[in-house]
Amino acid sequence: IAGSSEKQVALACERLVQGAFRVSIRRGLGIAERFYERAQAHGGKTLIQTACRSLGRMHHFSGAHRLALRYYVRARALCPDEKLIRGRIDRTLIDIHMYLGDIKAALRSGRAALRTFAALDAQSDLAQTRVNLGNLYHRQDQPEQADLLYRDAISYFETTDNKLALAKCFYNRANVLVQLFQMDAAESLYNRALAIYNESGYELDACDSRYGLAWLWLLTGQFHKALLELSETALKRKLREYSTGMKRKLGLLLALQGDPPLLIFDEPTEGLDPLMQEAFY
Repeated sequence: IAGSSEKQVALACERLVQGAFRVSIRRGLGIAERFYERAQAHGGKTLIQTACRSLGRMHHFSGAHRLALRYYVRARALCPDEKLIRGRIDRTLIDIHMYLGDIKAALRSGRAALRTFAALDAQSDLAQTRVNLGNLYHRQDQPEQADLLYRDAISYFETTDNKLALAKCFYNRANVLVQLFQMDAAESLYNRALAIYNESGYELDACDSRYGLAWLWLLTGQFHKALLELSETALKRKLREYSTGMKRKLGLLLALQGDPPLLIFDEPTEGLDPLMQEAFY
């Protein structure tokens, strides 16, 4: 962009990636890859660091966590004196290490992020880190601990204008409440998240909330209601853009929609976390 500083160009490119991601992970990944290639060829440290973070984020959301780790580690090395950015990278690394099965590394990243944000008095970032740690405890079959962290984060974001962060908290806490069999509270939170995502134009996140509702209705025997929700949702997002667990949920919903007298399953809950498996059975 003529006349713009490197930082302004980096932020503009990052916004392009985020705008594309709101519609399609595949589109966001494509733009992030082009951003990275151009930054490598023509950019300075700020541009390359931002491109690494954007590309790492898109790989993370597309399920390529090892690639995501590579780009985030490089981005972190490029900003040794930018404490806030390094803290935010550490926060993201909680999830990446978690998906790669390295729980100790996830906890180290979480502690590093908390120390950084506490020293900077960055309250919003502290609350978002609690969400990431909640995700980690959720994956480790500690739903009560995860619920405490999500509630703390919700209490903070309800006092701010960051509605998208609040929606993510609602969605994550709803997932935990399903596993704790608090179905009415979970349904309410899914709907609150969905309303924010619809208002903000975040189609993919709205789809996730709808799938959460459909899964909840499956677990409570409301097969027809679950199918109607899927009919509103499934055509808006390609199957390959969902995680393994989400694909498994969709398959179960489709199999059970007609309430057949007999079903023969072969490890139907493979790919779901243990508490979700327990909820299903």
